[in-house]
Amino acid sequence: MEEIEKIFREKIESTTFNINKIFEEFRNKNLKEFPLNDFFQILNKIYDEKTTKKTLIGLIRFIFLIEPVNKDITSTKVTARWIYNDNFFNFKSQNDLRYSSLNNCLDIFKKKFFELITLSKDIKFKDSIVKSNICNSYSHEINIDYKKKNYNKKKIHSSENIIWLNDKEMELFTNLRNLIHQNKSQNTFKVLNLARQKKIKIKSYLTDRAQTGLHQTNREKRWEADPNSVQFATKYDCYMIEKKLIEKLILFKNFPSKIRNKLVKNKSNYAYCPITLNEFDFKLFKKEIENPNHGRSNFHVGHLNPLKKMSTNPLDGHNQINISWISDHGNRIQGSLNLKEVKELIKQINLNYLSKGY
Repeated sequence: MEEIEKIFREKIESTTFNINKIFEEFRNKNLKEFPLNDFFQILNKIYDEKTTKKTLIGLIRFIFLIEPVNKDITSTKVTARWIYNDNFFNFKSQNDLRYSSLNNCLDIFKKKFFELITLSKDIKFKDSIVKSNICNSYSHEINIDYKKKNYNKKKIHSSENIIWLNDKEMELFTNLRNLIHQNKSQNTFKVLNLARQKKIKIKSYLTDRAQTGLHQTNREKRWEADPNSVQFATKYDCYMIEKKLIEKLILFKNFPSKIRNKLVKNKSNYAYCPITLNEFDFKLFKKEIENPNHGRSNFHVGHLNPLKKMSTNPLDGHNQINISWISDHGNRIQGSLNLKEVKELIKQINLNYLSKGY
């Protein structure tokens, strides 16, 4: 156990963190408590060598490591689930809900590895693992997630609260994402791919910059933020947000109809700004994404009910129902208001204009 601890600590404290070095050292040593090469050989009977390596690295990254924000809220730094310190803003003790001992992490790894072996007998699940290694949405992606953000007020990082993602929506999302990736050199797909890289992925998977309050954060992976923070979201919620934003983009006016008909089911209505109700134009979006003007955009991604205004409404928070493309005008009008408050404001302004004879 000391050898495992030593390897993780040395690699984490290195000037430049490289998870591949962790993988290679554990595989070469094939320690009794963590026989990574044995795991590799078992998985390699199901997947090719490249997929096997990426999948095991993804498992190591999710189960053993975390990347909290530093105390200055300027950047994040990788550490192990059991190595906390005062250099982090709020990952400072064993009381943190994200903390997990080395022994517990080893136990989770083994359980989830053998679950993976069993699930990989299903062709669709196996295909999703392969496709996630071809095209991903964040570094060292793997389709494993938390069941709940607050597991009965216990530690979130437990084998009972960690699940493999394996449903129809994940299948549809993976297929859509990979189709865009495979055709990214083609005109329309090139725009969709640029949108993913430049706008959608950051908004879907990383926390906003929140530099006041109890749960300050700055571009943490949402499932690694403090579970008590409004910025927290499961991976599944993040995946579904990316899926929704891509599908809505396909429903922009002037999106090529032949491609739209192949990609989405609902083709009857164009996507529009939820604030101004003006329809979005794909031609304008294409022009802007290909020729960006730094600091200015006609297209934003935002929460209909801002995270700072979280209530008991289950639709609040970082999820696909509460997120949307928003126009530049709509973004300015909304400010820090929720959608209901915006509608009431616009209604009152309209009544004021009518009362003045306009």
